[in-house]
Amino acid sequence: MPEVSESCTAERPARVERMVRGMVALAAGSARHFSELDAEIGDGDHGNNFSRGVDAAAAAVDRRRPQTWTDFCLIAGDSWLDASGGASGALYGTLIRTMGDKMALGLSPTAAFGEAVEALARLGKAKVGDKTMLDVLVPVANALNEGSPMSQALALARHRLEQTRSLRARRGRASFLGERSVGHLDPGAASSCAALEVILMAVEFVDGT
Repeated sequence: MPEVSESCTAERPARVERMVRGMVALAAGSARHFSELDAEIGDGDHGNNFSRGVDAAAAAVDRRRPQTWTDFCLIAGDSWLDASGGASGALYGTLIRTMGDKMALGLSPTAAFGEAVEALARLGKAKVGDKTMLDVLVPVANALNEGSPMSQALALARHRLEQTRSLRARRGRASFLGERSVGHLDPGAASSCAALEVILMAVEFVDGT
């Protein structure tokens, strides 16, 4: 499977800038929707926390101008962790930061993403089926590592997001609702799915199309 080059200097206009601007636009346009989903089974702050994390990461990347994908993830992850509140802020920041750490050890972006998702599962003590962002992230990470094309990975993300509607929450604030959490989309899975669409299409993470 073709991989994204470690150097991002020459690719900034076509890839990095498109990804950063896409994420900023996503946060601005979808924060209310993510918070509304969260209000149904949580405390209603997921969209605001997501938006703060994205804005902080984008500002840091613009200011520090990373020259490699490793540095990009380290800068964005640390900034997200510092700025965003709530459990989701820690999870997203850790996911991105861990990707940077793994790439610094020589892993490809795709392999680093898989390792970062596994780290996220350990941090949150969650697994697929618990009605969390892992219900989207784990299947997509597996698909990417198996060489699935971008279109299939994105279709899988959307399918797995919809499946969270029928799940009972077993982790996070939504777990206190028990059976009442069934029938609602998981907000973390929703933001993860939307973010993956922006990132995979902007960075051409999988097949370079």
